[in-house]
Amino acid sequence: MNQLSRADAENQNYPHGGSFMVYDEDGNLTATELVGDMDEDGDLDTVDNTAIYCAADPQCDFGTLYPGWDVLRGDCDNDGDVDMDDYNLFNAFQDLLYEAWTYTWDAENRLIQVAKPGTPTSGDQKFTFAYDYMGRRVRKQTLQYGRTGWSVVADTKVVWAGWLLLLEQDGTDSDAVLRKYTWGLDVAGQNGQLNSLASAGGIGGLLAVYDTNGTTTGQNPTEDDKTYVYLYDANGNVGQLVDWVDGYEGATGSQWHADRMVATYEYTPYGTLRASAGDYADENPFRFSTKQWDDETGLGYWGYRYYSPTLGRWISRDAMWHSAGDNLYSYGPNSPQSGVDPDGRDWIITYWVDHGPYHGRTPPSPPEGVDWPRPSGSVSGGVSQPKGCCGMDVTRRLRRAIDGIETAFYDLVWHDKAKVGKICDSMISPNGWDIGILSGGGLKLGADVFSSQGCGTGTCQGSVQVDGVCYRAGEVNYILWGVVNRLCYTTHDYWTETPGLDGPVVRGTGQPAPRGTWSLDRALGWIGLHRFVAGLNPFSEPPASVGGGSTRCRKAWTRAGWNNDWTIPRSEGCNLEECETVCCDEEYPFEMRVTLGNHNAWWPTWPNEAILEWP
Repeated sequence: MNQLSRADAENQNYPHGGSFMVYDEDGNLTATELVGDMDEDGDLDTVDNTAIYCAADPQCDFGTLYPGWDVLRGDCDNDGDVDMDDYNLFNAFQDLLYEAWTYTWDAENRLIQVAKPGTPTSGDQKFTFAYDYMGRRVRKQTLQYGRTGWSVVADTKVVWAGWLLLLEQDGTDSDAVLRKYTWGLDVAGQNGQLNSLASAGGIGGLLAVYDTNGTTTGQNPTEDDKTYVYLYDANGNVGQLVDWVDGYEGATGSQWHADRMVATYEYTPYGTLRASAGDYADENPFRFSTKQWDDETGLGYWGYRYYSPTLGRWISRDAMWHSAGDNLYSYGPNSPQSGVDPDGRDWIITYWVDHGPYHGRTPPSPPEGVDWPRPSGSVSGGVSQPKGCCGMDVTRRLRRAIDGIETAFYDLVWHDKAKVGKICDSMISPNGWDIGILSGGGLKLGADVFSSQGCGTGTCQGSVQVDGVCYRAGEVNYILWGVVNRLCYTTHDYWTETPGLDGPVVRGTGQPAPRGTWSLDRALGWIGLHRFVAGLNPFSEPPASVGGGSTRCRKAWTRAGWNNDWTIPRSEGCNLEECETVCCDEEYPFEMRVTLGNHNAWWPTWPNEAILEWP
């Protein structure tokens, strides 16, 4: 997994120390330990100084004086032994770049606590995090140790819209509003992707912050409120914040005055804050890559992973185990200037084409006479030539369809539990769910319609666009499979007679089906059978064609539906790089109908009609 075991801040004149890294079996960073911290208490002090001197002195019996201590923790110059060079280097350490931390993770591999190692002393702090059902961080608490133990000194709660943060509240002050955020098009939307607020994870899309300045009560609670707007560099890193309201010497709105600059930031290529200035520089949490930063821990929160700019790596492994290649911790392709990572799971190379950043390993052919930049290390091979035109853009209709079927499903959970049971029971059938235009006869009809508009031609027949990327339509259809299995799984206790147990019976056994019947692992396991029933070889990888697709990509779209996330890692190989998307960017009028429960081809005793459909 290419786990980093040690990092050193090398500087000949001013050495800044080093850190050891410890991981759990899931690949999550559980501790950073200081080089030279011989007693492992999280600090460098005279005890460590004395121990390193003993280890360097041949006349001192280190093993007897310090039983159980690891002598190599004093190897400050990382040459494999401890001698007087290490002792001298230890005493030259100043302004340590690294800190000692312990990291605690929950069963979903989400970071829930960061604390100092060892026994807490007065004034020590630790930080805890809570998440919602989507894995979004909804609460951050700061606790401080005192005479009576740990007490909460700061409590920030947040409200999300998708993966965009809208509101921060003060949990220590009756959830009073701290800040409100306004979002626009992110770097994908700014470069042509239709209405994209989050295709690039909101990077570069944060427009403004409204700060209550900590005063929400009193006679004039809004009198000291502030509104600041964000300015960015080309990769969506926050560079400046400007006061939009206050009239410095009469300057308001778009009029400029130097005193209106309330925050400025400069970064290293991997996001370490090199310099900052301004009254609001510390208060503003959105900085490098338009992500939230926790100054207390030095980590950035991307949504699915936390990032350490000091290490230039994620502190947990790639959730897909392979989207970053052999290195499961690297930030993109180790070329941060060449792209962005929307949420900690996949890298978008910043090839700015007429219709947005190219989502993939190899960009499409540039216009004649134009030579796009090619960042070193992130793209292999030459520039591919497009072979056909991708099918219609179904993004907007597909999102509406999925939202519609979810709303209808939840309504049934409360008003017709028997029908919900039938829907969930039908999930074992390849005919029990469908997005008509993306699968089977509907796809054939849709492909013909699209082709008549010049879309989905040649080898790209049977393809559709989702968020500016071309995929096989039959694979995209499996997003519904993931969504409905998730709905059945998460609402199981509400529509079954006995919470946690009773539900549709397992066919052939008469036994109740437990919640796990609709788990993600079970949903993925059914996919091979779906293909077999459909007359396809479940072990082959058919080409892009009507109804075609691979088991791997169907599983990727199933995970997307289950996780309520539409980002398919480029390394899955599911995007059709040979199919141009910019040649068919207008939606032809068509209806996207979703049906659940129509499976008389599988169980003839059931009626040949959908149990639930939208619209």
